[in-house]
Amino acid sequence: MIMAESELYIKRNVEAFVARTDDPYDNWYVGSTDDLDKSLYSEHGVDKMLGIFLQFEANDGATASRVVKHFIEKGAEGETGKIDKSANIFYIYKITNRTNP
Repeated sequence: MIMAESELYIKRNVEAFVARTDDPYDNWYVGSTDDLDKSLYSEHGVDKMLGIFLQFEANDGATASRVVKHFIEKGAEGETGKIDKSANIFYIYKITNRTNP
């Protein structure tokens, strides 16, 4: 069982991770989903073995949506829209020539 994480916990961990890579936020894509395999691997084309990404299960879809918005405001690529209560998995990945976008 995966433990759901708070908004602050996710933000702090992602910010520390991105800082260690020394890449600006515009080299990253953020999103939320209820189906990580479909969104991250199938739709965005992130390589499971070689891709650089993080994922967190948020407390709920609203929390995941707020985290997405936070990182878009910092310069990351991504989409904000209506809050899907079931889309409680937050993800961030490094954009490459093999990912979409």
